[in-house]
Amino acid sequence: MFINSFFRRFLNVLFTLTLCVPLFAQTIAPDEQKLADVAAGKVAQAHAIWWGFDANDSTAQLQAALDCNAPVIIVDCPVIDGKAYPWIVRPLDVKGNREIVFAQNAELLAKKGEFLGKADSLVKIVGQSNVTLRAEKAGTATLRMRKTDYHQAPYQKAEWRHALNIKSSSNIVVDGLNMVDSGGDGIYLGKSMHGVTNKNVTIRNVVCDGNNRQGISVITAENLLIENTILRNTWGTAPQAGIDFEPNQDDEKLANCVMRNCVCENNAGAGIDMYLPNLKRKSGDVGIVLDNVVSRNNGRASVALTVNNTEAESLTGRIVIRNCRFENDRGGIQIRSLAQNGATVEVENTTLKGCSILPNEKNSAYQSPILLSSRPNDETAFGTVTIKNVTIIDNCTGIDGERPLMEFKDYSINGYGVNNVSGSFKLISNGSEQTFELDKSDVLKLFPAINARQIPRLKVDTQALVPVNAAADSSKEFDRIYCRHQAQYWLYAKSGQAVNFVLEQRRVGRSDPAVKPVLLTTPSGKTTKLPSTEMGKLKEYAFTASETGVYMIDVEVGAHAVAMRECNVPVAINGATPVHLVYSVGSLYFYVPEGTREFGVKAFGSGAEQVKVTIFDPAGNQVWQQDNISAAVGYFTDEGTTPPAGVWRIHFDRPSQGVLEDFGFVLVGVPSLPGSNPDALLKSKE
Repeated sequence: MFINSFFRRFLNVLFTLTLCVPLFAQTIAPDEQKLADVAAGKVAQAHAIWWGFDANDSTAQLQAALDCNAPVIIVDCPVIDGKAYPWIVRPLDVKGNREIVFAQNAELLAKKGEFLGKADSLVKIVGQSNVTLRAEKAGTATLRMRKTDYHQAPYQKAEWRHALNIKSSSNIVVDGLNMVDSGGDGIYLGKSMHGVTNKNVTIRNVVCDGNNRQGISVITAENLLIENTILRNTWGTAPQAGIDFEPNQDDEKLANCVMRNCVCENNAGAGIDMYLPNLKRKSGDVGIVLDNVVSRNNGRASVALTVNNTEAESLTGRIVIRNCRFENDRGGIQIRSLAQNGATVEVENTTLKGCSILPNEKNSAYQSPILLSSRPNDETAFGTVTIKNVTIIDNCTGIDGERPLMEFKDYSINGYGVNNVSGSFKLISNGSEQTFELDKSDVLKLFPAINARQIPRLKVDTQALVPVNAAADSSKEFDRIYCRHQAQYWLYAKSGQAVNFVLEQRRVGRSDPAVKPVLLTTPSGKTTKLPSTEMGKLKEYAFTASETGVYMIDVEVGAHAVAMRECNVPVAINGATPVHLVYSVGSLYFYVPEGTREFGVKAFGSGAEQVKVTIFDPAGNQVWQQDNISAAVGYFTDEGTTPPAGVWRIHFDRPSQGVLEDFGFVLVGVPSLPGSNPDALLKSKE
């Protein structure tokens, strides 16, 4: 009995051990003689396998090989008993002045359960020069991560677990490698040092497949060449593009960046994203060329370009799209906020086939193959686009049709219109072919400026604000008017007064809830942190006013929305810039002072995201209504007629077409201090 019991316990322990570690570990021992030769500088070409191999984790061995003093390091494909194994590793670093060659079928595989840090990348090249990473034979070597693992516990949600992370480095070549299933980008080109860009980087014969955020992200680069590269199947975290040119700060740059003979396909986002508002004039001229690039079957536009449109800081330079073919993308070439005094865009010898959104698609407005648009805060007319020998193949498109082949949507609150768009087109639609030049009459027809008076926005001095009705009862539950991303509420209180207000954070999309403190700033400028809002809950706040005047409440909720639901003192939204709302049905009120000669209310939606707006004067008379607002439209008081002073109302409602999501408005000619309680508004001292 004792022997049998002991034997059973022995078998149980043995079985448990076999579940934890392989009974016979798959390893290769180090070659001590070869390592001695490497250390002595006798070897010009070293093999990583000389440092040994462990099928469970070879991080130490491979990192030692990458750190050796040989100018060329071969990353072998380990074979044990006739079976090839990947190098299972934790994050690796590469130093400068070396060439790393991946043998056929060599694979770096992210170790399961590792890469818990939000920015843990498979391979990093940071602050280095003269590095080549290449496959012995293009397409036969892979850097692979475990994307689906990173979408669940214990991993924190992140978008920076890149397969190859290059920062502030120069003279870098990446050739013939596959970047697969990263938790971020296949390749990331960023910076690690202030003002130090990546210079002289070549990415050639690379495949980025199934990555989480982008195939390639270009944050900052000078003299970048990407050629013969495929960027496909990106999905996971927005923007989900094939490639994204997106600087984070104005000390970064995109100079002489060429993408040639490449394919962007089957990505959840755009084929090519260029989001450049963070670059300013001092960043230097932008230079991006897309040459013989194919974009097809992507979930957003073929090319989506956004820049900044300001009088003084608009980005300068040149963006060229030539010899390209865009097919079956959900949108063609889209250009936003191109300033008339800024960068120019040239489209030449390019074909767009089926790159548009049909009018009858669910919850979608039509979208033309070439779409130009402004944004609410643009400060100049839309800038220079030159089109030469462009072919559009689309059976639902025409210059006089329901969906134009090219269109300008003006979301600018000032309605500046288009400055300089010219070119030549060939349209193939329903078997017929039409060729024409885009002359001045076509520009006026396709891109009419909004018929809007240029009434200035007024600046408001918080030190000069008082309640419209000091004796009014301020206790009230407000309509659910949700500000998107952030809001600043101005509350008026007297010294010693107990102030109570309620905020509600509402979810928009699927991103994590924003957990940022609410900031309370006193009239004299002292700031205090209050608890953050909570998703889907009414959060109560209270403080005692230490002085008389306007208190600022700053709320940031990331991608989500916030509403002021109750407040026991006079309160207004700071509308110095356009107020961005979402999912809002209800009313806001604003005060028109005595002696006001003219004012306007400008509202805007965004594509299929539309809104119905009605405006009432102080007597309750409806003076204006507009349904299905997408591009910016406006109500303006009659010229030569003094509008009645008092409290006016703006009512937001669901449109009869499209969907009610993101929209916004701005007040011009009067203090932009809208509020939810008509009895407790703020005004400037008269």
